[in-house]
Amino acid sequence: MARIMIVDDEPDIRLVLSRILKKRGYEVEMCESAEEAIEKLRSGNTPELIIMDLMMPGMSGIEACRVIKSDPKLREIPLVILTVMAEPEAKEESREAGADAHVDKPINTAKLFRTIESLLQK
Repeated sequence: MARIMIVDDEPDIRLVLSRILKKRGYEVEMCESAEEAIEKLRSGNTPELIIMDLMMPGMSGIEACRVIKSDPKLREIPLVILTVMAEPEAKEESREAGADAHVDKPINTAKLFRTIESLLQK
């Protein structure tokens, strides 16, 4: 089954997402910051999909998305932005940064799995 990288500064969110993804058979890697995720990605530790929080201390999810999508070795990895910001502007900014999908918090697991499965089939 596919490996998914979760990038979120909130330990509870990482833990909950990890549990629900593992129950579905996915392998999970967790990072607590965008900087940590980019470092792992650049070292060749590439998952099949990334789920990244929008608002984090230091580098934001939007900034990290831009970095990832501008790297020829990483740009094809589907990236899902996860956020409490449901405003259309936040979703538009995510899309402009190269995000492949946008999922709101609190997480609707059915929507999350539909999104993941759709992106992994591309």
